[in-house]
Amino acid sequence: MKSKKHSSKELKFYCRELSMMIGAGHSISYVLENISTTAGKNISETSYLVRKMIGSGMSLSDSFSRTDRFTDFFVEMVRAGEVSGNLDRVFEELSTYYDKEHNLRSKVLNIMIYPMMLIFLSTVIFNFILIKIIPVFAESLDINGVELPALTRIIIGYSKFLNENAFIFFSSIILLIIAIIYKFKNSYSLKVRLQKARVRVPVLRDIYKLLLSVKFSTTMSMLLSSGVGVLDAMDISSQALENTYVYSRIFMARKFIKRGNSVTNALNVTDIFPESFINILKAGEISGMMDESFYSLRVYYEKELDIFFDKMIKLIEPIMIIVIGLIIGVGVISIVLPMFDAISSISY
Repeated sequence: MKSKKHSSKELKFYCRELSMMIGAGHSISYVLENISTTAGKNISETSYLVRKMIGSGMSLSDSFSRTDRFTDFFVEMVRAGEVSGNLDRVFEELSTYYDKEHNLRSKVLNIMIYPMMLIFLSTVIFNFILIKIIPVFAESLDINGVELPALTRIIIGYSKFLNENAFIFFSSIILLIIAIIYKFKNSYSLKVRLQKARVRVPVLRDIYKLLLSVKFSTTMSMLLSSGVGVLDAMDISSQALENTYVYSRIFMARKFIKRGNSVTNALNVTDIFPESFINILKAGEISGMMDESFYSLRVYYEKELDIFFDKMIKLIEPIMIIVIGLIIGVGVISIVLPMFDAISSISY
């Protein structure tokens, strides 16, 4: 059974502790023993396994790799640290990287959760009105013989349907959601199509390209500055993006580079990075400072992403208020319209 990878939240604390203790002059064996007795269950177990493998003669990077709980990016960064003798600096960089990755995931999650929660709550309120309030209202209108507007008839019809088939209706929705999640988890072709859609669908494409640019430039900058070759760094960085379609496009770019094409031309062909990304990188490739160019791209796109998130948060709130207002408003209008009609008929 494949071991579960450590989360970015676990890794940011793990790398910080490794960096501080190695920087203080402690041996790797002592550091891992100390962490295995003080850290949480997952990290403690990993530290114990790594220490055991180091004791049998394996290198630190190979030991991390053998646990199957770390990405290739993490392993290669540690390997570069072993070769250069700068393990404390490498772990400090990794801690910063995983801290930013965790914050980025949290921001994306928060932006997604907020509208979903509001939509869910408004749907619950609307269905409560349909099931509990509308039937009482419909009965009084039926007794008084009021002619109902089309909107009210539709709402009352949907209310009757829900009251008669509530269990079947909501059970079907739950089963459908479970089926979609199961299909997504177990269908490789569906995963690839959805991953491709992130890069191709308008609006979604622009957001996702920003995320790709930040993550790819960050990993490339760190790997290149640690002495990893361009082709290997591209392969490792593309795996860190966790998108099969994007990985295949960068794999194609690596083939182009092997045939003698420049890095920027090869990445431009992939059509997964913004034009500004390619232009900035091209200047760095010409000057022979690829690692510094990737670092500049990382800083630039992190700022762009922060600006985008701020705009999204400010935009989502009024949009969701309008959406909720429309959902609740439809129910209220369907009740108010016949009441006005009834009052009008009495006055005449």
